[in-house]
Amino acid sequence: MNNSIYQNSKSLLKGIAKEAKRTSNDKPYIRMVINDEADSICRQIDWHAMKGTISDKQSKQYQLWLHSYAGDLHPKN
Repeated sequence: MNNSIYQNSKSLLKGIAKEAKRTSNDKPYIRMVINDEADSICRQIDWHAMKGTISDKQSKQYQLWLHSYAGDLHPKN
């Protein structure tokens, strides 16, 4: 289950990025949407750590991976 938290988070972020890119050509706006969603998902990951579903170490690692993935989803210049 622990890895599914990250996989679901990654899938959710990818869908948000795809929708933002589909509906707008404004690159700074798209980056903002992706980053805001990544931050929101990271708060949910923190919640899982607080509930004991995952460890604090896993939470930090998932958040690091998710923010890195968010950067990969940004539109290219």
